[in-house]
Amino acid sequence: ESLMKHPGYDPAWGTPKYGGTVKWRTNMPTRAGDSPGGSSNSHHSIHAQVQYNQLVKIDPWLGWPGGLQPDLAEKWEMSADGLTYTFHLRKGVFFRSATPEDTKYGLDAMPGRGQELTSEDVKATFDFIGTKRAWDDNATLGGQGGASVGGLNYDKIFHTWSCPDGPNGYTAVVRLEKGFPNPEFLYELAPQAAKAIFNKEWLEWYVANYPPRTLYDRNMYIIVGTGPFVPVERVPEVVNRVRRNPNYFRQELPLIDMFEFH
Repeated sequence: ESLMKHPGYDPAWGTPKYGGTVKWRTNMPTRAGDSPGGSSNSHHSIHAQVQYNQLVKIDPWLGWPGGLQPDLAEKWEMSADGLTYTFHLRKGVFFRSATPEDTKYGLDAMPGRGQELTSEDVKATFDFIGTKRAWDDNATLGGQGGASVGGLNYDKIFHTWSCPDGPNGYTAVVRLEKGFPNPEFLYELAPQAAKAIFNKEWLEWYVANYPPRTLYDRNMYIIVGTGPFVPVERVPEVVNRVRRNPNYFRQELPLIDMFEFH
């Protein structure tokens, strides 16, 4: 019902239906672990989003002209001087639960699964962007590396994130340390697959146990996101499959049961 009322919806599409599998074919080999990404940046950026969410996002049906929409942040405010942004997180958003594939690939000890998203996860994510390790990982962690916020480099601090209601709260605040407003700041948080929010414990575990670019090279199963799909199968150079996340916070989505990237 919401989709059919959206200004970007074409009545010629008919009534949306639930179920089924979408199969997407490309001539790019499916090497990227960010399922179901491809080996080129364009395919990777478009399709990595299936396992992640951002604080804000572009309108999914109108694109940039549709403006920014709430995602993990249900609302936000900017201070009068344009230097401080306060994000109010949705409550009841959980990182993906354990799957049989976790056991199959020896990931039973992987933390973060099933935990609720809180402000400490947001702070940890953006603190990570300011590290050399993030750049060593390039853009493979949900677009975090090369696609940084506001030209952030690992040897400079351009933004300071805090949790005013505690690490387990639902408020995340960022201060722009350059001292002047950045009119593009919110839009820099919004590109698909970029600035994905990670679980704090999972991020620390990943950095401690895996070398850079692990997600890109081989292992989509270690992704613990909040997105609408969870990993199912990866056959290198052939296909990546993800299935509907039964615990997705948008309870009526996704419309489809499975997505295959061939």
